[in-house]
Amino acid sequence: MRLRHLLSKIRIPSREERQWSLEARHRLRLLTLPTASKRLEAAGWFQEQGGRGVVVLERALGRYIALSCGAGYALAEQGNLRGVLRILSRCDNEDWLLYYPLSPDHSLMSAEESVAPAFRLSPISPSPLQRIPSRHYVAALRLIVQRLPESGSREAYLERLGMILVALKILCSMGEVSEEIWIEFARFPFEWKPSYILDDELNLVQNLVWNIREYALFGMAQRYRERAYPSLVDIFHTEEVWGKMFAIYGFKLLHAKQAVPLLETIAFQPRHPLARYARNAIAVIAGASANPLTLLRPASDPESEKLLLRPAVGEPDEDVNSLLRPR
Repeated sequence: MRLRHLLSKIRIPSREERQWSLEARHRLRLLTLPTASKRLEAAGWFQEQGGRGVVVLERALGRYIALSCGAGYALAEQGNLRGVLRILSRCDNEDWLLYYPLSPDHSLMSAEESVAPAFRLSPISPSPLQRIPSRHYVAALRLIVQRLPESGSREAYLERLGMILVALKILCSMGEVSEEIWIEFARFPFEWKPSYILDDELNLVQNLVWNIREYALFGMAQRYRERAYPSLVDIFHTEEVWGKMFAIYGFKLLHAKQAVPLLETIAFQPRHPLARYARNAIAVIAGASANPLTLLRPASDPESEKLLLRPAVGEPDEDVNSLLRPR
């Protein structure tokens, strides 16, 4: 009797259900292919299936990277960002960017690089992460930022910062990203700190924010280089020490010669916390072409009256001015 009762609860799928299951597996396989038209066709099929299709796609998010990215793409095409958020979380927690490196955006190469022999270019084929259109990553970024104050715990807050960083790294390898996105994340706030982040963890948070800003600056410099400098000037004038330090780093990265007069305003201020960084940036930007007086630096002890400059090592018959270089 007990066996008969258990057997009565076993439900054998109908022929139609078995056929649908086989078709769903076939469509999942299409989502893993590099051909965009095949993935779009499969995503459209799952959208037509309604709730059944969503269940299958959400289960596939936990599988290998190609299937997970395909399922995330299909869900995102339905306006459901849970898949992209899950993918960004797995990238952060499982180091997907390390094991599945992103292919560089060849549209950003110079003409000389683009015609170079194949062995001189990166042999990496496009990552499955790059098969998801950039607009879905941008939408996920905005959702993460919106939810960031609601994290509720240290772990959730740091994970969301990591997801933002991963999304920006992926977007740096893709085209069609508006300059507003890069400008917005180049000004990601350093100062905001939730109460559950301890003081001794503040450096970890600030380092993550620095990396977020850095990749936003990379993305902006790739396609909107003319907008990068005005944004950095604005950051330099309006933000506190961490923001000013980032602006100085950006000037150095861009080799922005027009920033030298701005850097000089703090480079030689005694006891200014960023003077050393400003002098280093001037040295990198201006280099040997600069007026030697621009490169004058105090010795390590600013109070010393015996040694004010550190000359470069040279021959006795060289011009004195050519020997004045930053330490």
